[in-house]
Amino acid sequence: MLLLRKVSVYLCLFSLCMSVALYPLLPSHVATHWNIHGTADEYTTKIMAGFLIPVLMVFLFKVSDFTMRYIYGTSKRNCTVHAIVTNTVLSFLLFIHVLILLIGTGIFIDFHMCLLAAAGAFFLVLSWCFAKIQTREPVTAPFVSTETVFQKMQMHTVRTFRFIGFGLLISLILPQQWQVHTAICMIGFGGIFIIIMTLYYYTIESRN
Repeated sequence: MLLLRKVSVYLCLFSLCMSVALYPLLPSHVATHWNIHGTADEYTTKIMAGFLIPVLMVFLFKVSDFTMRYIYGTSKRNCTVHAIVTNTVLSFLLFIHVLILLIGTGIFIDFHMCLLAAAGAFFLVLSWCFAKIQTREPVTAPFVSTETVFQKMQMHTVRTFRFIGFGLLISLILPQQWQVHTAICMIGFGGIFIIIMTLYYYTIESRN
């Protein structure tokens, strides 16, 4: 746990160091969004591009640290999985932050392709984390009173995250104009499916 917490701290520090190191090289306005053709269509100020994500990472780390201390309590395994999820989210944000900074300094990078690859890996790691909670130490959700219901919900969540993760990676071989649309559809339908299954099992649990 201590090692995972240190990793979180190092990720936050690295993002701040990258901002400080590359800040002088950034233009007054930095691109933060690109259309399906790879053309920048939204910009933000230099200070926001340089330090918004690092501040967000520090905030998320503190919230995660509070959650592990006061919600999970002494459950070591759940805390470990929670810390891995936190580091995965922080790593994803760091990756996006570095991409924006490097592109802002004038380096040509295909943002969409890098984002899809990172998002695919992100969902695969999340599926692994959810599977560990499911198979080793099930936890209880506010509306789940039986282990069986929780495990069914976890099973659908794990499979959906894996489907999204592999789908995003496979979408990299598609033409660029289809990559973003495919990613949005998979994430959207995957999220809707998880919500529907959660409501379904909640209804079954309420009747019982």
